[in-house]
Amino acid sequence: MLKKILIISLMFLSISVWSQDKGTQVADSISVSGKSTVSFETYYYEALKEKIKGDFGKAVELLRKSLRFQPNNADVQFELSINYKSLKDYRQAILYGENAVRFKPNQKWYWVNIAELYSLIGDNKNAERCYAKLSELDSEFIPEYVRSIARSGNIKLALEKVTLFLKNTETEELLTLKRDLLVANNLNTEAIALTNELIELNPNSSTYYFEISDLLLKDGKIDEAEEYVNKGLINTPDSPILIRQEFKILLQKSDFDAAFDILNMAFENHRFDFNEKLGFVIEFVTADVEHKETSRLIKSLENWVGDTHEVKIYPIIGNLYKIDGNKEKALLTFRKGFDAGYTDFSGLMDMLILEQELEEYTLLVEDSNKMLELYPTQPVLFLFKGFALNQLGNYNLSIETLEEGVGYVMNNDKLKAEFHSLTADGFYRKKELDKCFAEFDKAISLDAENIVVLNNYSYYLAENNLRLNMALEMIKQVVETEANNSTYLDTMAWVYYMQGDYENAKTSLKKALKNGGDESADVLEHYGDILYKLDKVSQAVKQWKKAYKLNSSSTILKEKIGKKAIQ
Repeated sequence: MLKKILIISLMFLSISVWSQDKGTQVADSISVSGKSTVSFETYYYEALKEKIKGDFGKAVELLRKSLRFQPNNADVQFELSINYKSLKDYRQAILYGENAVRFKPNQKWYWVNIAELYSLIGDNKNAERCYAKLSELDSEFIPEYVRSIARSGNIKLALEKVTLFLKNTETEELLTLKRDLLVANNLNTEAIALTNELIELNPNSSTYYFEISDLLLKDGKIDEAEEYVNKGLINTPDSPILIRQEFKILLQKSDFDAAFDILNMAFENHRFDFNEKLGFVIEFVTADVEHKETSRLIKSLENWVGDTHEVKIYPIIGNLYKIDGNKEKALLTFRKGFDAGYTDFSGLMDMLILEQELEEYTLLVEDSNKMLELYPTQPVLFLFKGFALNQLGNYNLSIETLEEGVGYVMNNDKLKAEFHSLTADGFYRKKELDKCFAEFDKAISLDAENIVVLNNYSYYLAENNLRLNMALEMIKQVVETEANNSTYLDTMAWVYYMQGDYENAKTSLKKALKNGGDESADVLEHYGDILYKLDKVSQAVKQWKKAYKLNSSSTILKEKIGKKAIQ
């Protein structure tokens, strides 16, 4: 190995000496030229191999070496541009791409490369310049040249150009492009006339019938729009775009019966994928603003899922039951889909939210656990489970669940605050007040404007006659945000009550009652307590009795009414 290194070193030494010897340089010019050619080709073809292998950085390195021998070689400049483009170094790609077209101005593929690069970085003006050159080299690029003008924002000029080109070459592509530009210039009448010409050229193109129909719809000409759709369906009866357009028109005409027939046919039409079929359902539901058609739509979808066993249909039916006001049936359908294998996270979240709304906490724990098997690091699942366990009175497991789940929350302080707030509630139920208030402090440090956290913290402090000034400041902040919320007004009243400020407490409670608090046993009981402290015993008893009607299981209320006093 040592000898080889010495020989190579001597070779480089001899080349160095030769390069300084002008007499020898002239004598050996032929051999040097040959050696340069060999070196150029070696680097160039090795670079192409590296490019094929996907090592674009190595390819660039070899191409730059080959460029030392032939700096004006357009092919090398082009290859450098292509490789830099693959490396997403667009500045260098453009630099070498411009060199390539400078050295070979009539090589169209070099212009295509540089045009695409300018389009990629949003330099529409330079892209337009390149496509202009391409349109001179090859008429095939005329449409793209016109589009590049439009992309530069000069739609009027683009329309003038395409009109000029059409005088020499009339192709369907150019005519379609002109039609699009007429629409962009709000020349709908001219666009319709031109599209009719296109129909004569290609009467089986459903797109042209659709485009005329769509323009007529925009002008409010529903009957004419429908006429064009029907014409198109005669030639192409299975056209998805025309079937969808007919459906849209029927909905605009409030012809739900005919639209429903198309909807059912769409379910059975294999030319529509699932998302397209779902689009029909969404349009139908949106048009049915009074929800008069929901029941039969549900029945049709239930038949569809029975025939196809497509689990994605279950959450659609579930949401329709919600629209129809049947939340229990909605939940049953969501859970049916889950059992059948539906696993989409957002759809399953609708199920959990519904379980929370219906206070089905045992189901909420069960389904949260099942979802955690699919999505073990989704923090919101821990939050739902922790909440349900809290409501079921299993505070230890609730706290344990929440403490585990908060560790999965990343870059979301508001969500973390929810975890700490709910953990605080768990500790409060366990009568571990220090831990409870520590969790509330964490929640507020993460989300100081969370009014639910501020309200709950304030109420728990008041309930325990602790830090009442702090509690009042927090609840004042909440009421400034939501001045007519009976729950928050009740908390404010209770803080005043614990401070002995019964007049302010009464003012807050009366406002709470005017804003829905008269339907809450807690609010009514608190109002009675405040009246009692103001020596209005008979009025207090009256409020306690109202509260008892709403919460007849309360032994405390029963005792207050019986003794006409607060113990």
